[in-house]
Amino acid sequence: MGFGENWRKWIICCVEYVKFPVLINGSANGYFTCKKRIRQGDPIFPFLFLLVGEDLTFMIKRAQEQGIISGFQVKSDGLNISHLQFSDDTLIFLDADVDQVRNLRAILISFELLTGLKINFAKSQIFGVGFEGDLSIFSSIFDYYSGCLPTTYLGLPLGDKYGGVAKWDKIIEKFLSKLAGWKKPLLSGAGKIQLIKNILASLPLYFMSLYEIPNSVIKKLEKIMKDFLCHDNKGRRKLHLVKWLALSRKKKQGELGIKNLKRMNQALLTKWSWRYAVEDESLWKSIVEEKYGSGETIWIPKNPTCIYGRSVWRYIMNHNSSFLKFVRFKVNDGSMCRFWDDNWIYDSLIKTCYPNLYAQSRSKHSSVAELGFAVGDSVTWNLHTPTRLNAAART
Repeated sequence: MGFGENWRKWIICCVEYVKFPVLINGSANGYFTCKKRIRQGDPIFPFLFLLVGEDLTFMIKRAQEQGIISGFQVKSDGLNISHLQFSDDTLIFLDADVDQVRNLRAILISFELLTGLKINFAKSQIFGVGFEGDLSIFSSIFDYYSGCLPTTYLGLPLGDKYGGVAKWDKIIEKFLSKLAGWKKPLLSGAGKIQLIKNILASLPLYFMSLYEIPNSVIKKLEKIMKDFLCHDNKGRRKLHLVKWLALSRKKKQGELGIKNLKRMNQALLTKWSWRYAVEDESLWKSIVEEKYGSGETIWIPKNPTCIYGRSVWRYIMNHNSSFLKFVRFKVNDGSMCRFWDDNWIYDSLIKTCYPNLYAQSRSKHSSVAELGFAVGDSVTWNLHTPTRLNAAART
């Protein structure tokens, strides 16, 4: 990889000259040297692991180029994805073919021999996506466990029906488990508020960053927080003196500033629209473009119209209109900015300022560059309207 000699010597020292003590009756007695290990928690370990993980990526890609294994494609002539890596966790995509599974096993064993790392096959699983056959044929080659969908991956449900409420049961259980460990008699009202703001209200953020939270789940979570705040130190029920909606207002407005779960969920989902606009080379954006296509301009994703399933992306796009209300554009050359539908000159869209003129235009989805022509230091606009406008269109 082109690393210098001094750098390699430093890494060898970190790996080969690590000493470990032996605890006898709670005290360290004696040390022994390990030649192939880094201390647990060493900050250099994640960086070294990423370097070694690049070798596995190279081997899988080379095997894919040679046709030994295959990945998956969103469409027939689209991007071919063979694997995904997150830290020390790897997803590898294959066809339901015995030869490909055997080839993958050979690649993984070669990786073990080259790097000295040991793949934990006991913690690995094989899943069939759209495969109705017997997975034991493939799992027996690896000595894997054959899993079934839906499952959980990186803390999120995988292969689950998106509209289901059952996956939010884990969040509700986390709420209740946190409350069970807190000693209410020792907590003041201010202490309860801090626990709600910093811990309870933050627990569902990971889920809410990808899924739309159902109203029924919001009511359950808010009820748990309300009861925890308003009940006395012995857990006895008391009247709620203030509406929960008032408590979720900002401190500047004289309230407590507790997170509003519905608004927070909306903000997290609309963040995907922003990421779609600014992350030009990201893998997830390429997959979304291939599956659903782009909108009228490149930076706006297309709203899915498929009738099968209840896709995550469809519910994210339901909040795209809220995102566009707070976006203001720099025109530059005008090719990326829509004349009627983007906020680029006034505080609101031109089509809302001049609805009659918009109704007469034959170029409702054109960009600024398509309707404007530079003539010296000025710009001439051709809105493709009829030559004779009626009185309503002139206003």
